[in-house]
Amino acid sequence: MRGSELLDKLELVDPAYVAEADRPMKTKRHWKVWGSLAACLCVVVGAAAIWSGGHTQSVPITPAPIVQSPEMGWDRIVWNKEENGMVVDQACRPFEPGFFMQELKAEELEKLVPVLARGLTDTGKGAFDGEGKLLYVELSVKTALPDAPVTVRISQNFVGPCYAGENYERSRYEGVEYGLFCQDLEDRVRLEGEAMPGDLVTKFYMEVPTEQQEAGKTEFLRVLRAFAAYQEQKPDLTQIVPERIPAWIDRELTMQEALADPTFGRWALPASPQGFKLERNWRSMSEYEGVDLLSQCWTRGYDQLDWRVEHFTPDQQARLVRPEEREKYDMARYPIPLCDSVPEELREVVDHPIFEAHELTREMVWARAYRVKDTGDTDGWRIGFSVRYGDILVTVRAKGVDPDWIYDRLCQLGTD
Repeated sequence: MRGSELLDKLELVDPAYVAEADRPMKTKRHWKVWGSLAACLCVVVGAAAIWSGGHTQSVPITPAPIVQSPEMGWDRIVWNKEENGMVVDQACRPFEPGFFMQELKAEELEKLVPVLARGLTDTGKGAFDGEGKLLYVELSVKTALPDAPVTVRISQNFVGPCYAGENYERSRYEGVEYGLFCQDLEDRVRLEGEAMPGDLVTKFYMEVPTEQQEAGKTEFLRVLRAFAAYQEQKPDLTQIVPERIPAWIDRELTMQEALADPTFGRWALPASPQGFKLERNWRSMSEYEGVDLLSQCWTRGYDQLDWRVEHFTPDQQARLVRPEEREKYDMARYPIPLCDSVPEELREVVDHPIFEAHELTREMVWARAYRVKDTGDTDGWRIGFSVRYGDILVTVRAKGVDPDWIYDRLCQLGTD
């Protein structure tokens, strides 16, 4: 499969899953932080946040008081580097239907962490599933480095035990085992940590420019130490409840249900080309994430037909093309690999052109069709584009389907 084909495949991913993957702080690497965070959690917000009129006012950042453990000095802390050993972050939770986040109010932060004045400042959000159950609390704790806060996530029993590769070393502080991980990201360094004090899981994340790596580690550890200073307290996550649960839908439909859907049913595909079988009809809607679509998938061996119906949005306006603008959609003009033949300024529209339904012609559909000879794969027609029907957008991506069949079906859409 060539590079352009891989991009085509990625277009078939359900937007709901893409949105989930784009959520902040979903890491695939990680370290075990130290568990004395039971209290650490309390300071999670143990940041000094002063709210007045709905705004947060920062206070000077000064190190919180810490009692150093005699058996383990901070100079002996082990920072694991990304090498051959795999470091696994199981805080990456599976997709949660109806996921949404809500800003925490000052009084909620005070209930979460009673002590709010130890040289830190913070803001926070609560993350919930579609039923309103709290998944985790995410806090942003400021440091002495500009634009380099430490993100702290606290959750209760929603992730399994953490583990790491054979080269993963751990440190201990005040009797609590934790892990730290340092990953190079070109011109930046990502610092991560995790601890599991009691029935809580706490994770720490920070990114700093490479030249500030040592200063970043110092600030990162300072936040951990500040959290550890309150071992006698524990954040009360039960205090965090949603004000409102945004509407959402995430379920598989029968063909009858898909065709009867009040929003998108008129533009659903009722039948497939000969020999194809229906894999699924899926209805996704998230008020919080702005997702609202009906997706259908049909397959025949290596061949596939994906049909997606959603609302046309203003940000898609730039991809609308007229019949005479062949340089924006005619695949015959661009030999594969497309990344080498398509001008950079036209790549987005050539990859994802949108035609107006009343301007669509059979010739335009055929202009989108091309074939690729890949060993072990079908050499049928490949095609991908979208058609706008007023405020509805239908996207077709197919392999092994006759372009004439696609054109005929598109011409029938929206009719009673």
